[in-house]
Amino acid sequence: MRAIRAYLEETERRSPFRIQELAEVWFGSTLDEDDVAEIGDALSRERQVFRPDLRRPYLYGFREKDADGVAGGKMEMNRGRDRITQILPEEAGLIRCSAHVAEGVYELAVHFPARFREAYKDLLHVLEQETGWSVRVRETPHQGRLFEEAYRVLPEGISARKAPALRLEAGEVSVSVDLTPEVRPNFEALASRASEDFESVTGFRLVLVDAASGHDARPASAPSGAMEINRAYLLIRERFANLPH
Repeated sequence: MRAIRAYLEETERRSPFRIQELAEVWFGSTLDEDDVAEIGDALSRERQVFRPDLRRPYLYGFREKDADGVAGGKMEMNRGRDRITQILPEEAGLIRCSAHVAEGVYELAVHFPARFREAYKDLLHVLEQETGWSVRVRETPHQGRLFEEAYRVLPEGISARKAPALRLEAGEVSVSVDLTPEVRPNFEALASRASEDFESVTGFRLVLVDAASGHDARPASAPSGAMEINRAYLLIRERFANLPH
Protein backbone atom coordinates (compact mmCIF):
# COMPACT_ATOMS: atom_id res chain seq x y z
CA MET A 1 0.00 0.00 0.00
CA ARG A 2 2.90 2.35 0.64
CA ALA A 3 4.15 1.88 -2.91
CA ILE A 4 0.67 2.60 -4.30
CA ARG A 5 0.43 5.76 -2.24
CA ALA A 6 3.90 6.90 -3.30
CA TYR A 7 2.95 6.44 -6.96
CA LEU A 8 -0.28 8.39 -6.55
CA GLU A 9 1.57 11.22 -4.85
CA GLU A 10 4.30 11.20 -7.48
CA THR A 11 1.71 11.49 -10.26
CA GLU A 12 -0.26 14.07 -8.24
CA ARG A 13 -3.47 12.05 -8.18
CA ARG A 14 -6.07 13.41 -5.76
CA SER A 15 -8.07 11.36 -3.28
CA PRO A 16 -10.52 9.87 -2.53
CA PHE A 17 -10.09 6.64 -4.48
CA ARG A 18 -12.26 3.62 -5.13
CA ILE A 19 -10.72 0.24 -4.35
CA GLN A 20 -10.70 -0.55 -8.07
CA GLU A 21 -8.64 2.58 -8.80
CA LEU A 22 -6.06 1.53 -6.24
CA ALA A 23 -6.01 -1.99 -7.64
CA GLU A 24 -5.39 -0.65 -11.15
CA VAL A 25 -2.27 1.14 -9.94
CA TRP A 26 -0.84 -2.17 -8.71
CA PHE A 27 -2.21 -4.72 -11.18
CA GLY A 28 -2.84 -2.58 -14.26
CA SER A 29 -6.02 -2.22 -16.31
CA THR A 30 -6.35 -6.00 -16.85
CA LEU A 31 -7.15 -6.66 -13.20
CA ASP A 32 -9.90 -9.08 -12.16
CA GLU A 33 -12.17 -9.48 -9.14
CA ASP A 34 -9.52 -11.36 -7.17
CA ASP A 35 -7.10 -8.47 -7.64
CA VAL A 36 -9.67 -5.98 -6.36
CA ALA A 37 -10.40 -8.23 -3.38
CA GLU A 38 -6.68 -8.49 -2.59
CA ILE A 39 -6.34 -4.70 -2.44
CA GLY A 40 -9.49 -4.51 -0.32
CA ASP A 41 -7.94 -6.94 2.17
CA ALA A 42 -4.70 -4.97 2.19
CA LEU A 43 -6.60 -1.76 2.94
CA SER A 44 -8.19 -3.47 5.93
CA ARG A 45 -4.83 -4.69 7.23
CA GLU A 46 -2.66 -1.65 6.51
CA ARG A 47 -4.71 1.22 7.87
CA GLN A 48 -1.67 3.43 8.46
CA VAL A 49 -1.42 4.41 4.76
CA PHE A 50 -5.02 4.91 3.56
CA ARG A 51 -8.15 5.69 5.58
CA PRO A 52 -11.80 5.08 4.61
CA ASP A 53 -13.99 8.13 4.08
CA LEU A 54 -16.32 8.50 7.08
CA ARG A 55 -19.37 9.29 4.95
CA ARG A 56 -18.52 7.06 2.00
CA PRO A 57 -16.63 4.06 3.39
CA TYR A 58 -16.19 2.59 -0.10
CA LEU A 59 -13.78 5.46 -0.85
CA TYR A 60 -10.27 5.83 0.55
CA GLY A 61 -8.08 8.87 1.13
CA PHE A 62 -4.50 9.41 2.26
CA ARG A 63 -3.99 9.08 5.98
CA GLU A 64 -2.48 12.18 7.59
CA LYS A 65 1.33 12.25 7.79
CA ASP A 66 3.29 13.23 10.84
CA ALA A 67 5.52 16.29 11.10
CA ASP A 68 8.39 14.53 9.30
CA GLY A 69 6.29 13.74 6.24
CA VAL A 70 6.08 10.06 7.16
CA ALA A 71 2.98 7.99 6.37
CA GLY A 72 3.00 4.54 7.93
CA GLY A 73 6.74 4.81 8.69
CA LYS A 74 7.71 5.91 5.17
CA MET A 75 8.78 9.45 4.31
CA GLU A 76 7.13 11.19 1.37
CA MET A 77 9.16 10.54 -1.77
CA ASN A 78 10.43 14.04 -2.56
CA ARG A 79 11.08 14.87 1.09
CA GLY A 80 13.10 11.69 1.51
CA ARG A 81 15.10 12.37 -1.63
CA ASP A 82 15.82 15.91 -0.46
CA ARG A 83 16.97 14.54 2.88
CA ILE A 84 19.46 12.20 1.19
CA THR A 85 20.87 14.83 -1.17
CA GLN A 86 21.21 17.39 1.61
CA ILE A 87 22.92 15.16 4.18
CA LEU A 88 25.55 13.64 1.86
CA PRO A 89 28.61 15.91 1.61
CA GLU A 90 29.91 17.14 -1.73
CA GLU A 91 32.93 14.85 -1.53
CA ALA A 92 30.61 11.82 -1.51
CA GLY A 93 30.32 12.25 -5.27
CA LEU A 94 26.54 11.87 -5.50
CA ILE A 95 25.40 12.30 -9.10
CA ARG A 96 21.73 11.44 -8.87
CA CYS A 97 19.17 10.02 -6.44
CA SER A 98 16.40 8.13 -8.25
CA ALA A 99 13.22 6.90 -6.57
CA HIS A 100 11.89 3.47 -7.60
CA VAL A 101 8.41 3.81 -6.14
CA ALA A 102 7.15 0.27 -6.72
CA GLU A 103 10.20 -1.17 -4.93
CA GLY A 104 10.34 1.48 -2.22
CA VAL A 105 13.99 2.08 -3.08
CA TYR A 106 16.20 5.11 -3.61
CA GLU A 107 19.04 4.33 -6.03
CA LEU A 108 22.16 6.47 -5.75
CA ALA A 109 24.45 7.05 -8.72
CA VAL A 110 27.87 8.09 -7.40
CA HIS A 111 31.36 8.67 -8.75
CA PHE A 112 33.05 5.68 -7.10
CA PRO A 113 30.57 3.07 -5.75
CA ALA A 114 33.02 0.83 -3.87
CA ARG A 115 34.61 3.68 -1.93
CA PHE A 116 31.23 5.34 -1.36
CA ARG A 117 29.87 2.21 0.35
CA GLU A 118 32.90 1.99 2.60
CA ALA A 119 32.78 5.64 3.62
CA TYR A 120 29.03 6.06 4.08
CA LYS A 121 27.79 2.61 5.11
CA ASP A 122 26.62 3.77 8.54
CA LEU A 123 25.04 6.95 7.19
CA LEU A 124 23.08 5.00 4.56
CA HIS A 125 21.72 2.75 7.30
CA VAL A 126 20.59 5.82 9.26
CA LEU A 127 18.90 7.23 6.16
CA GLU A 128 17.03 3.97 5.60
CA GLN A 129 15.76 4.06 9.17
CA GLU A 130 14.84 7.73 8.92
CA THR A 131 13.05 7.66 5.55
CA GLY A 132 11.54 4.17 5.63
CA TRP A 133 12.96 3.53 2.14
CA SER A 134 15.72 1.12 1.15
CA VAL A 135 18.85 2.75 -0.29
CA ARG A 136 21.06 1.03 -2.85
CA VAL A 137 24.11 2.20 -4.77
CA ARG A 138 24.36 1.76 -8.53
CA GLU A 139 27.36 -0.39 -9.46
CA THR A 140 28.53 1.68 -12.45
CA PRO A 141 31.18 4.31 -11.66
CA HIS A 142 31.35 7.73 -13.28
CA GLN A 143 33.72 7.15 -16.19
CA GLY A 144 34.70 10.80 -16.56
CA ARG A 145 35.73 11.08 -12.91
CA LEU A 146 37.65 7.80 -13.13
CA PHE A 147 39.66 9.15 -16.05
CA GLU A 148 40.26 12.48 -14.30
CA GLU A 149 41.77 10.60 -11.36
CA ALA A 150 43.88 8.49 -13.73
CA TYR A 151 45.41 11.65 -15.22
CA ARG A 152 45.86 13.19 -11.77
CA VAL A 153 48.00 10.38 -10.37
CA LEU A 154 50.37 10.08 -13.34
CA PRO A 155 53.89 10.78 -12.01
CA GLU A 156 56.09 13.49 -13.49
CA GLY A 157 57.83 12.14 -16.56
CA ILE A 158 54.93 9.83 -17.45
CA SER A 159 52.27 11.16 -19.83
CA ALA A 160 49.18 9.59 -21.38
CA ARG A 161 49.44 8.81 -25.08
CA LYS A 162 45.78 7.78 -25.42
CA ALA A 163 42.61 8.29 -23.45
CA PRO A 164 42.21 5.82 -20.55
CA ALA A 165 40.23 2.62 -21.09
CA LEU A 166 37.80 1.27 -18.49
CA ARG A 167 37.73 -2.51 -17.93
CA LEU A 168 34.72 -2.74 -15.68
CA GLU A 169 34.68 -6.52 -15.12
CA ALA A 170 38.36 -6.50 -14.15
CA GLY A 171 37.96 -3.45 -11.93
CA GLU A 172 40.73 -1.68 -13.84
CA VAL A 173 41.51 1.46 -15.78
CA SER A 174 44.29 1.08 -18.34
CA VAL A 175 46.37 3.97 -19.73
CA SER A 176 48.94 3.80 -22.54
CA VAL A 177 51.78 6.12 -21.53
CA ASP A 178 55.01 7.64 -22.80
CA LEU A 179 58.06 7.66 -20.51
CA THR A 180 60.96 10.06 -20.33
CA PRO A 181 64.43 8.44 -20.20
CA GLU A 182 64.82 9.58 -16.60
CA VAL A 183 61.81 7.67 -15.27
CA ARG A 184 62.08 4.53 -17.39
CA PRO A 185 64.33 2.64 -14.90
CA ASN A 186 61.80 3.33 -12.12
CA PHE A 187 58.66 2.70 -14.16
CA GLU A 188 57.45 -0.26 -12.10
CA ALA A 189 57.79 1.52 -8.75
CA LEU A 190 56.25 4.76 -9.99
CA ALA A 191 53.35 2.91 -11.60
CA SER A 192 52.74 0.93 -8.41
CA ARG A 193 52.52 4.09 -6.29
CA ALA A 194 50.22 5.73 -8.84
CA SER A 195 47.94 2.69 -8.78
CA GLU A 196 47.80 2.70 -4.98
CA ASP A 197 46.82 6.37 -4.97
CA PHE A 198 44.22 5.75 -7.67
CA GLU A 199 42.72 2.74 -5.92
CA SER A 200 42.50 4.52 -2.58
CA VAL A 201 40.24 7.14 -4.17
CA THR A 202 38.27 5.14 -6.75
CA GLY A 203 38.30 1.48 -5.69
CA PHE A 204 39.71 0.57 -9.13
CA ARG A 205 43.26 -0.47 -10.06
CA LEU A 206 45.28 1.60 -12.51
CA VAL A 207 47.38 -0.25 -15.10
CA LEU A 208 49.99 1.83 -16.91
CA VAL A 209 51.18 0.44 -20.25
CA ASP A 210 54.50 1.57 -21.73
CA ALA A 211 53.50 2.58 -25.27
CA ALA A 212 57.03 2.01 -26.59
CA SER A 213 57.49 -1.56 -25.35
CA GLY A 214 53.91 -2.69 -24.70
CA HIS A 215 54.92 -3.68 -21.16
CA ASP A 216 52.27 -3.05 -18.54
CA ALA A 217 53.16 -2.29 -14.94
CA ARG A 218 50.38 -4.27 -13.32
CA PRO A 219 50.31 -3.85 -9.52
CA ALA A 220 50.24 -7.09 -7.55
CA SER A 221 47.81 -5.81 -4.94
CA ALA A 222 44.83 -7.41 -3.25
CA PRO A 223 41.57 -7.20 -5.22
CA SER A 224 39.70 -3.97 -4.67
CA GLY A 225 36.04 -3.79 -3.70
CA ALA A 226 35.09 -3.17 -7.31
CA MET A 227 37.11 -6.18 -8.47
CA GLU A 228 35.58 -8.46 -5.85
CA ILE A 229 32.07 -7.47 -6.92
CA ASN A 230 32.78 -7.98 -10.62
CA ARG A 231 34.56 -11.30 -10.05
CA ALA A 232 31.51 -12.47 -8.13
CA TYR A 233 29.34 -11.65 -11.15
CA LEU A 234 31.67 -13.62 -13.42
CA LEU A 235 31.65 -16.61 -11.06
CA ILE A 236 27.85 -16.65 -10.98
CA ARG A 237 27.70 -16.54 -14.77
CA GLU A 238 30.20 -19.39 -15.09
CA ARG A 239 28.37 -21.56 -12.56
CA PHE A 240 24.99 -21.17 -14.26
CA ALA A 241 26.09 -20.98 -17.91
CA ASN A 242 25.41 -24.65 -18.64
CA LEU A 243 22.24 -25.03 -16.61
CA PRO A 244 18.88 -25.26 -18.44
CA HIS A 245 16.90 -21.98 -18.48
